[in-house]
Amino acid sequence: MRQIAFFADIHANLPALRAVMEDIRGRGVEEVYFLGDMVGKGPSGAQVVDLIRGFCTEAVYGNWDRLVSGNYQGYGGPWFKAQLREDQLAYLRALPRDLLLEVAGRRVRAYHGRFTIPHVVLPYDGRKSVQQAQEAVGEADVTIMADSHHPFLVMNEGKMLVNTGSAGNPCDKVPKCSYFLLREEGTRLEAAHVRLDYDVEEAVRLALAAEGLPMQEEYVQELRRGVYMRFKPR
Repeated sequence: MRQIAFFADIHANLPALRAVMEDIRGRGVEEVYFLGDMVGKGPSGAQVVDLIRGFCTEAVYGNWDRLVSGNYQGYGGPWFKAQLREDQLAYLRALPRDLLLEVAGRRVRAYHGRFTIPHVVLPYDGRKSVQQAQEAVGEADVTIMADSHHPFLVMNEGKMLVNTGSAGNPCDKVPKCSYFLLREEGTRLEAAHVRLDYDVEEAVRLALAAEGLPMQEEYVQELRRGVYMRFKPR
């Protein structure tokens, strides 16, 4: 049986990343794809980038990866950028937009979300938004994305749209890691989200110990409550 894991939006949360990696390894998964936003919001960007580079089969960029590795000045961009080495910044800049796989005879496309599509896609969005997300990187039987930090799976005209949810910064009122798993057996395809407990308070401790971490209080509330706190530039 072929197993393929997709996760995203770790946002420099080291304890969450370790929990996800441990679970994926424990399941014997050999293909692992990261769908963007390694950095930003959390304090452990350098460690997270190095671990994902060594662990994942391939990765694509997210909006925070592009902002932090560029010259963005809002939302604490300079602080997050200063935590990374030049080789890590170059790695983030070189990440591709999307991936194309064949799984169980089906075309599977995966990407992050913004900047490829201009808006966040949520599970209760209408058909037009779902179709835009499905068509953003080309025709596929299964489209997998991230960005909204809300896990979901919807069907539209026989085709599947999946959001992995957030591995390190869930905002669906469930403060647990989320990732997505595909299983292939011949032409049979199984799909499921995985939710994991992790040491939230260790993540909070690291955040509070990070001097100058932008929007520190809001980030800590997100970790503990699993609810999006609207970040504002300072």
